Amino acid sequence: MKLLVSNNRRFFPFLLLILVASGVIFYVVVQAIVREEADEKLLNNEKRIVQILEKGELPVSIPPLMEVQDLLPVMPNVTNFTDTTIFDPLEMENDLFRQLYSRKTIQGHTYEIINRSPILDAKELIGTITALSALLLLFLLGSSYWLNRRATRKLWSPFYQVLAKLRSFNANQDQPIQLPDTQIDEFNDLNFELATLMEKVRLEYSTLNEFTGDVSHELQTPLSVMRAKLEQLINGNPVAQKRLLFEMYEETTQMSKMIQELLLLARIEGREYKRDMTVHLDGLLENQISRIQEMEVGDNILWEVNIKPVIKNEVNSVLVDLLLKNLLENAIRYSTPNGTIQVLLNSLILEIKNNGDQPLDNPEKLFNRFYRELPANKHSSGLGLAIAKKISILHGWDLYYQFNQGFHAFKIVFQPGGIQN
Repeated sequence: MKLLVSNNRRFFPFLLLILVASGVIFYVVVQAIVREEADEKLLNNEKRIVQILEKGELPVSIPPLMEVQDLLPVMPNVTNFTDTTIFDPLEMENDLFRQLYSRKTIQGHTYEIINRSPILDAKELIGTITALSALLLLFLLGSSYWLNRRATRKLWSPFYQVLAKLRSFNANQDQPIQLPDTQIDEFNDLNFELATLMEKVRLEYSTLNEFTGDVSHELQTPLSVMRAKLEQLINGNPVAQKRLLFEMYEETTQMSKMIQELLLLARIEGREYKRDMTVHLDGLLENQISRIQEMEVGDNILWEVNIKPVIKNEVNSVLVDLLLKNLLENAIRYSTPNGTIQVLLNSLILEIKNNGDQPLDNPEKLFNRFYRELPANKHSSGLGLAIAKKISILHGWDLYYQFNQGFHAFKIVFQPGGIQN
């Protein structure tokens, strides 16, 4: 059922009830007005007749409108109004009259004075009002239907445009859907929510496709390696079994880690993590550095640390902690032997540097999934920097890389468009 039809079904019975009630009220009011006007005219006619009688003259009776009769016995004065029906010989039918009956004693004579004024018959009045109400109802219904159809085409035009956009929406499209702007607040609110929902669907679909592609592609290598080692176990000598089992264990561990990181990426891109925490960024960074130093990861590394107190609101502490961990581990993994790692933190920027012999060949690919600069670390899944980039984007931070004066530098600018040295 169309919205307009549903609205009309609710509106028209109410309109009919209003018109019926209006007809009844109109009838009562008209009747009162007619009688009041008739009574006023009858009283005026009576005054004129009394003036004529006071002159000693007897007015001519004009039935059924006026009758004057001299009564012999003296009787008390009487005045009353009534409705009466009298046969009119001229029109040959019974007509409804408003009647003023009075007895007046004038100069010792008692006169019976009857004045009548024709008024509309109640049945005729009701019939007329009913007919007028029916015509008015038909006119209002017709004009309302016509105006609604005419106005609906323009009023609901944005809705049908949005509906067409929804029908043509494809979750696999590259660009976000663009919904038309309107001057109607309700449609704008609806468009905003729909655009947000469809953008989320598009991103989740893209993430799912990327996740599926990554899993299907990247798992082929470890599975092939494991299959080859299983064949060696089946056909090889018992002495090599322990080594092959250990290597298979490493492969499965690495594969499990990669799948967990891919799932984490998918959840980040799907914005499943809430940013509802306040964290001391300096405290998280110091804890990560202390943990690395206690585990003696990266021996003979010189740490140059300059950390200022920094508080960040509306963040996810788990993801931020993972971001710092990935950047620090990347700096240790690719630092030169006996190198230096520099850490700088203030309210505008976080910078982590490590020694390097030369700039990267393809720095623009550094944050891509599974990208590894040769020689690659076999324990690296190639997802750490991609995860760090996604976490930065989620929090509205700008993470980028540059090589300067023998140092690989990863910088996070907390205010986009900030300092870039």
